[in-house]
Parts: sequence; C-alpha cells; structure tokens
Amino acid sequence: MDRHRRWYIYNLNLEDEKFTRVPVAGNNLIYDIIRDSKGIIWIATKNNGLFSYNPGNTKTKQFTQGTPNSNSLSLNQIRKLAEDSRGRIWIGTFGEGIDVLNPSSLKFVNYKTRSTGGDVNSNKIITLYKDLQGNMWAGTLGGLKVWQKNTDSFKIYQKGGAESINDNIVRAVYQPSPDKLYAGTEKGLNVLNIEKQTFAAYTNNSNDPHSISDNAVYTIYPDKEGGIWLGTFFGGLNYFPGKGSNFELFYATGESNSLSGNAISCFLEDKPGSFWIGTENAGLNYFDSYKKIFKTYPFTPSQQPLSYHNIHCLFKDDRNNIWIGTFSAGLNILNPSTGQVKKYQHNTQTLFMLPPSIS
Repeated sequence: MDRHRRWYIYNLNLEDEKFTRVPVAGNNLIYDIIRDSKGIIWIATKNNGLFSYNPGNTKTKQFTQGTPNSNSLSLNQIRKLAEDSRGRIWIGTFGEGIDVLNPSSLKFVNYKTRSTGGDVNSNKIITLYKDLQGNMWAGTLGGLKVWQKNTDSFKIYQKGGAESINDNIVRAVYQPSPDKLYAGTEKGLNVLNIEKQTFAAYTNNSNDPHSISDNAVYTIYPDKEGGIWLGTFFGGLNYFPGKGSNFELFYATGESNSLSGNAISCFLEDKPGSFWIGTENAGLNYFDSYKKIFKTYPFTPSQQPLSYHNIHCLFKDDRNNIWIGTFSAGLNILNPSTGQVKKYQHNTQTLFMLPPSIS
C-alpha cells in the first residue's frame, strides 16, 4: 500500500530480486488470491470485484457487478475464491451468495439464499473448500453449506436441535477422510459424520484441562501424520488427534520453550513433527511436536530479526527458504541455514519495486 492508500500485487523475479506491479485492485483491499490449474491468477477484492491475471502474456481482466439477471458478478465485495474439479472458479461474495465462473465461456451462475426461503446471512461467505469427493463447501455467517455436484444444489446446516451444528458462523472447513468433515466455528470445533449427517461439537470447558482452549476456531491445519492443529483467537494452539475428545493445549506462558503468543495466524509443517507457527502478537515460532518445545525466532544472536511481529502467512520454497508475510511491514525471506533475512518493503519513491534490505 502506498501513501495514497492504493493496494498492489507484485511479481518478484528471483534472479534480479526486482518487483513488477500487477495492474489490479487500485485503492482496494485484497482478500484472496488463488492460482488455478491452468496457471491463471485470480484476485478477490473488497469492493472492486474480481480480477484475473495471466502471467504468460501479463494480461488482466476485471469482472464487476452488473444489473440483475445479467451475465456478471452479483456483488463486487468478495471474500474467498476456490477452483472446483471442473476448472470453474467459485467466488464467495459477502452478501449475494456464491458466483461460479466458467473461465472458458465467461458465464456466471449465482447460488443465493432468498429472503423468503432461509437465513440471508448464509449469503455472506467467509470460506470455500473442495472436499475429497469434489463437493464444494462454504462457511458463512449463516451456517455451513455444501454444493452437491450430482444435484447441482446446496444443502445447508444450521444450529438448532440435537446433533446439529452448534453455531452458524463457520470460519474454517477441512475434510480428513471421506467419513467426516471438520468445521471451525465461533463456538468450537464441529465434526460432521457424513453418513449419519450428525455433528459432534467440541467446546471449551473450564473444568476440563483437555477441552479445546478457545471456542473461536479460525484455522484448521492438517499435519502429515493425520492430526489437526487449530489456531484460535487468543486461545493458543490446540492439537486434535482425530480420535477421542481430548485436545493437547499449548499456551504462551512466558517460560522458556513455550509458545510466544496466543493469537495463532498460520502454520507451516517444515518436516514431520516440526512446524513454523506465525502469531499476530508475538512473531514466529518453531515447534518440535515430539519434544513439545517451542523456539521463538530469532533463536540465536547471530540470526537476523524479522521486520515485524504480526505475521499473516508462511510459505516454504524449493530452496527451503521460509517466506513470511507480515501486516504492514512487507515480505521477509528467511534462510534457516544461515539465519539471513531479506526484507522487502514498499518504497514510495519507487512504486514498481520493493528494494530488499538485509538487516
């Protein structure tokens, strides 16, 4: 973002370490970016609709809201994107349900809950997820929805009654196996038995030290051994093995070898049993889940610090470098072997390049 509050997307050339700007978004927040199976980049914005970018020919295209019943987006306010098994782009809007775009024909189909037929909050999409069978799930402010490809229709799960989902605000969805599905809500972790169509809810119980630490589940991260890690809103880190009802909890206690902060934002499994964990309030952690030991980066005085403690995303490249996206302090690229950190931050004098700095 520059001094005029314009938001940009950049391509980084790893050979010369120069950034070039992708001409999209303008003065608008970017909520999601995906790369489809054909290599096209799709960009969701807060109010400027949807953009596509072809890295091969550098062409961009903008899709915006049109008149009712026209072949266009139903709303410019987009929160989430996903690609289905047919190569179509699913567009989660925040108020008009889901638009599905066929990239070949450029035709849109809209799926929306009508005010006369249900809770219109289900049209406010928070997350999208493709399951193991190719069905598409949507977490919304009005429940959990699943599109069933065999009938081209949605089924919605909402709170109310025994064995139903216990909250309508669904922020995260993950399917570990064909028989069940996890949904992270504002009131704990819900597990759907696919065959029985019933939910089991795991919520915080102050009298049970093995219950989930906080009910607001924002992130579900599967590891390579079949367990899941839950990031909560200032409730620390939770490990759920998938069997039984006990959670293993990790908090920021201020002691050595403990988690540095309780606002968990992102995970990256470095190797089986070892994780990089980003927090919004206390920087970057490295966790050995076998020894139950956390290390807060930098681990030694010789390692260079990051540009900021508020971390939003992590990525490991094929050179084993860790890419760290921060809030308001640019991009950091950590070489774990040397402890060197390259920092790329916006230069208002050079709008098309973010010059690196080595601290």
